[in-house]
Amino acid sequence: MRINHINITRFRNLHDFRLELSPGVNLFYGENGHGKTNLLESAALIVNGRTPRASRIHEVVPHDGDFAKWEIELNVEDVHNRVECVIERGNQKRLIVDGQARKKLPGHDKGVWALTFFPEDFKILTGEPFNRRRFLDEIILLTEPAYMRVLKSYKEAYAARNAMLKSRVTDGMSFEPYEEILSNLGIEMTSRRAKATEELQNILERLSQDEFGDEISIALEYKPSLESFVRAENPVEQLKEAYGKSRPRDMAIKRTMLGPHRDDFTSTFSDEDIRKFSSRGETRLSVVALIIAKYHILRQRWNLNPVILLDDIFSELDQTRRRKVLKALPKDCQLMITAVDRDLSKKWLEGMNDIAMFSVLDGKINRDE
Repeated sequence: MRINHINITRFRNLHDFRLELSPGVNLFYGENGHGKTNLLESAALIVNGRTPRASRIHEVVPHDGDFAKWEIELNVEDVHNRVECVIERGNQKRLIVDGQARKKLPGHDKGVWALTFFPEDFKILTGEPFNRRRFLDEIILLTEPAYMRVLKSYKEAYAARNAMLKSRVTDGMSFEPYEEILSNLGIEMTSRRAKATEELQNILERLSQDEFGDEISIALEYKPSLESFVRAENPVEQLKEAYGKSRPRDMAIKRTMLGPHRDDFTSTFSDEDIRKFSSRGETRLSVVALIIAKYHILRQRWNLNPVILLDDIFSELDQTRRRKVLKALPKDCQLMITAVDRDLSKKWLEGMNDIAMFSVLDGKINRDE
């Protein structure tokens, strides 16, 4: 899978250019604030359907305009698709694939994704627990798209039970249908998240052995809120009973306190808690390692190489760790990487194939000769 070209009419501060991309490494260099990250965001948004950088999608519309518009040519196993995206203020996003309106890019259920690293991804390891729950769910969705139905059904039952708690419903039978759904799906979600964490951890251990070296070890430990129930002989029945017993307490605080919506995982760098003790560089390296692990999971499931978008991955890493990251990056994927310094970045990339260099200045991007 690769992006052959990007044609941007308007997107944040970017305007009026077309880029032919290398199937290998594409390095975008220039001072901060000129549009490097915006370019990667445009690729992420059109392929994945969402942006990790904006709480509202209309934020990508330029301040001096009424719309954002850009397109790519996407090549998936030699099938070429022209994909156009238009976002107008006050209107929904429009996605057009080969002239036909679509709700999302075809192929998400077969591994067609862009894997991304943006500075906002630090919150996976340093932010609130919901960021880590979402990361684990994204890992599962990469390989099991039907898991989305599990998440939606759990969310609906959770919201319904909370509404009853807030309304102080006292009829226990009214709660039971929702608590049965929460019990069945809660055990299923816990099991799948535990499996995803184990798979991630196995890959991280291989990265430490083969790429990073023994002096760099990154470890995850899943902390399921339903751990005692999962180990029980009849976990669903015991969880249903626990929901019944917890109604008075939950009614007092007006929300459901039991379930996988309270899960978390811990992470360590060289046996030290990342949230408490790791430097910015160590945290950056750890998040990049998670993205690389994500690649291996996707590649193994679908036998498809995703596009990988890496924003400012070299920042805050010393020379040794930069080399280790580059060694660990997949060599058979299209990479789009941003950096400030051209010459230094080019030196770091020595030995990688099909390198194209692009300068970024004031929202204009030009390929080096």
